[in-house]
Amino acid sequence: MPSAADIKADIEQANRLHKEALAKMQDEFNRVMQEEAKAVIAQMKADIQKYMITAKDLGFHLAKGKPKTRSKVPPKVTHPDGRTWSGRGTKPTWVREL
Repeated sequence: MPSAADIKADIEQANRLHKEALAKMQDEFNRVMQEEAKAVIAQMKADIQKYMITAKDLGFHLAKGKPKTRSKVPPKVTHPDGRTWSGRGTKPTWVREL
């Protein structure tokens, strides 16, 4: 009858073999995916040229016109001397002092 130490050693060896097999399968999967991706990309490039597809057709165009700006917010706090704070950003010292 094998001892507990022998059984534990067998389990550890099986785990190592399992991890090695899993690593080999993962490497093979990654290699095949890269090869397939190259073929797919080549076909896509050929189809894009064949059908004269543009980036705009695919929705990759940049928006034209003015860039979006933040809307002006009415002041939340007004100091007696006329300074204002909208509530955005860090509180000014004079607001903390009020």
